[in-house]
Amino acid sequence: GMSAEDRSQALSGIGTFMSNVESGISLEIIKEIIKSIDYIVTNYSIEECKEELKLLIRCLTYCFQNNKAGEMLVDMPNAVPTAAALIETTREKEVAINTVKILKICLRSESVYDKVVQQAPKLLKALFNLINKAGCEKTTIEETMAALRNYTRKSYVLEFIEDPKVLEPLCEIASAKDKSKCKDHCISVLKNCARNSKLLEYIKKKGITEVFSSP
Repeated sequence: GMSAEDRSQALSGIGTFMSNVESGISLEIIKEIIKSIDYIVTNYSIEECKEELKLLIRCLTYCFQNNKAGEMLVDMPNAVPTAAALIETTREKEVAINTVKILKICLRSESVYDKVVQQAPKLLKALFNLINKAGCEKTTIEETMAALRNYTRKSYVLEFIEDPKVLEPLCEIASAKDKSKCKDHCISVLKNCARNSKLLEYIKKKGITEVFSSP
């Protein structure tokens, strides 16, 4: 476990957040939170510090009410790769969902999108893995689909999908009869992916073409 001194260092970002948040979200607050997250991830296993991580990620998610938060995040060394690694390794649902939310917002922003893609080459794979790992956990899948929708909106990233089989769980959700927000996001992802000939072929093979013409 953590010594009291280490815990205090790990949570210094929360102290900065609590002291300054009323006067607005600043680069200093985000920097301190990222520094704390990085400290934990570098020195401890995520399981050992899951409660501290939950608090820090909650604070970081709150910071994303500021439109400039994404720009601040990509300007910090290691912040985006650390977030992608958290998605890949954490078993904590809340940490995963909030981290996905943060990256979903970043990927929505034109000024930040390319930097996120460049800085975290493993992010796309981590998002696809999360859908498989999440089983039937609705909230996690919904958030992850929304992040994938934002990620796949530019054609050049579709080349990163080496094996079209990663789309299989999406094809299953898209062919479900019931309507849901998750299914809507999923169809958006598949529409984006269909701009790549190899992926389009796989989607057609799965018999999902009718979803593209549905209202």
